[in-house]
Amino acid sequence: MQWKIIHSVLVQHKDVSAVMATGYGKSLCYQYPAIYSNKPVVVISPLISLMEDQVMA
Repeated sequence: MQWKIIHSVLVQHKDVSAVMATGYGKSLCYQYPAIYSNKPVVVISPLISLMEDQVMA
């Protein structure tokens, strides 16, 4: 799934919204395009919800 997202961003020049569970490699999906293209990337993360989910797990 990560390479489909990265391909959409870098090759097809699409905006992407990816909702993935913990441990599915979200970081690669925004770090690689940012480094490769040398352009800004906007990441929105529901931090409080993520912290609560981690505590409950």
